[in-house]
Amino acid sequence: MRHKIKTAACMALLLSSVMLIEASAAQPQVTYDETLYVNLDSYGKAIKSSIVKSYGLNSNTQITDYGKYSQIVNMTDYTKAQESDGSVLFDFSQSAQTPTRFYFEGKDPELVSPLPWDFDVSYKLNGVPYKAEDLPGSSGLIEINIDAIPNENAIDYYKNNFMLEAACVVDMDKVLSVEAPGSQMATVGSLKTIVFFCLPGEEGHFQVSIGSNDFEFSGIMLMMQPATMSQVDKITDLRDAKNDIEDSADAISDSLNVILDTLDAMQSGLQNTSDGLKKLDEARNTINESKGGVYEDADTALSDMEELNKALEPYSAHFDNAQNAVNDINDNLNSLNDSLQNFSDTLNDIKDTAQAVDENLDALDELITTADEDKDKWNEVLSSLSDNLDSFSSQSENLEAYLKGIEYAGNALGDRLDYLSSDGNVQYISSALMDAFSTEGDVNAGGIWATLYSIQYLASDLSALSRNVGNLCGILSGEDSGVDIDQLVNDISELSKLCQNAVDNVYSHSEDYHSIIENSKEITQIISDAADKADETLNALNASVETANKYKADVQSLIADSKTTVEKTNTSLTSLHSFLTKLEDMLKTSGESLNSGTEATINGLVDVLTESITGLSQTEVIKNAKDTIKDLADSKWDEYTGEDNNLLKLDSSLPAVSFTSDKNTAPESVQVILRTEEITADDDDEAPDINEDTGIAGTPFTRIVSVFRKIIGLIKSFFS
Repeated sequence: MRHKIKTAACMALLLSSVMLIEASAAQPQVTYDETLYVNLDSYGKAIKSSIVKSYGLNSNTQITDYGKYSQIVNMTDYTKAQESDGSVLFDFSQSAQTPTRFYFEGKDPELVSPLPWDFDVSYKLNGVPYKAEDLPGSSGLIEINIDAIPNENAIDYYKNNFMLEAACVVDMDKVLSVEAPGSQMATVGSLKTIVFFCLPGEEGHFQVSIGSNDFEFSGIMLMMQPATMSQVDKITDLRDAKNDIEDSADAISDSLNVILDTLDAMQSGLQNTSDGLKKLDEARNTINESKGGVYEDADTALSDMEELNKALEPYSAHFDNAQNAVNDINDNLNSLNDSLQNFSDTLNDIKDTAQAVDENLDALDELITTADEDKDKWNEVLSSLSDNLDSFSSQSENLEAYLKGIEYAGNALGDRLDYLSSDGNVQYISSALMDAFSTEGDVNAGGIWATLYSIQYLASDLSALSRNVGNLCGILSGEDSGVDIDQLVNDISELSKLCQNAVDNVYSHSEDYHSIIENSKEITQIISDAADKADETLNALNASVETANKYKADVQSLIADSKTTVEKTNTSLTSLHSFLTKLEDMLKTSGESLNSGTEATINGLVDVLTESITGLSQTEVIKNAKDTIKDLADSKWDEYTGEDNNLLKLDSSLPAVSFTSDKNTAPESVQVILRTEEITADDDDEAPDINEDTGIAGTPFTRIVSVFRKIIGLIKSFFS
């Protein structure tokens, strides 16, 4: 039919704007372009596909393509394709002439990735869903709905860079009306071309409404190709700028949040400050009302301070005297301690003497006890001597025998008295007791001294007497003695009586001797204990003196520091008194001005803070407005970066990706052309009545068709 030719011509005109083949680079390498053709059924489902690759050989004699196809068609010459596992080789080295450009078609190629959109086409007749195959020849309002759904499984290059164009051609001479909301329309003669666009990643819903009495439809042409125009580079710049702006905006937003939060937090602080200033004003008023009483109390305090200052003045001299007293007392204590320590040796001698006296008293007590036991023997000897002397005169013939007996008795008495005198026991004990009693004073002096002297003298006399009697009797017993026996007898008898009286006298005081010895031992014990106590006292005194010496420096430092403290206190009180006096004078002079100035300042600050608090109450409004602006910017950015489309992810600088294999080098251009089936009752393809020699059919439209005739034939062959 003729309208098919017209439709093909419009499609050829449309495709000519996008199928531009760029000149090859100066380098001698193979370049190529890819165009994928996909046949869709009336509902948008793919039926079959093929890909046409256009190579610029640039003097090369071989082409290697990677991809898998069901069939390969050489569209340029007769060079056969050499297929291997996943690759196709065209070798032109044996050809008569190497082509400048080479085209081949691969049927049903295996694609690297799904296409970036899937399609769903539906139809309605007069508002009622209708099948496509039932629409040819229908009368009424036919709605054609095309849904383009982004495919998330496509690779990023396809999703982010491919744009979609959906187009159809309507012959206005064959229809009653055409409506396509949101489309771009172009009219060539009676043909109206309707074009819809989708941005990368955008979901498209297109609707074409055609009023017809005899409906037929040439189908929908869909085209996908990356946006590579230079203007698109601005999108990349916009994205980079957006990232910088977004980072800066985030930083500003964070800073504003901090500032606004700080300002918001200041509200309560300023309110508290305002309340505090009001309280301060109340305090100022209270101070102003009570300052008279304060001045009176200040005068009293200054007067008391002056009296205290005067009272502290003499303390400096007192501390000097105390320091001198400490030095003197310490020197005296050390001197006393030295003297008493020298007495320690005397105490030790007294203790030793007391111990020796105690031992001698024990010996004397034992001696007296022994003498008491010998009393009867003494009396017996003396009595025998007396009896013998009485009978001496009547028994002169026995004188010699008596003299021998007296000699024996005298020697025996001498031996006994020698026991008391020869070893010095009596004299030593007597001397020790006299020395001890002479140091202790008159302790039972009368009887003790008399008895001790009697014992001393008696022991000495008796010892000499006994020796003399023994010697005398020895002489008298000799033959040439020449002694007057009678006189001698009388003398001896008298001596015997004296001795007996002496013995009786001595032994009559035996108990007194024992008592004196016991008392003397108690005295020596007291002396020993007193010496021990004195020694302990000396040790304690020595320790006290050492302690005094140890802390002498500390006490002197304490006194010196106390003196310094008192002097500084005195000086400070003087300065403080002077300061407070001047302060009081100043307050009295400037009090009224200070009060009025403080009142005005506080009231002014309260007003300023009140206004500030009112202004700061708007921080939440500012924060909300800032968040609204940021959310709006983020929302719009998200809308164009995946939420609604991927426009701002578009990057025209990226190399194109081959549809058939990632082993292929980047093609210079890639595009996809899809077409749905025609809806028509007549499948005859009548060619236009064109003069092939002149290309003139009598109308401007037929002349355009003649220009694109070959392109039309090529396109039809792809979709046939």
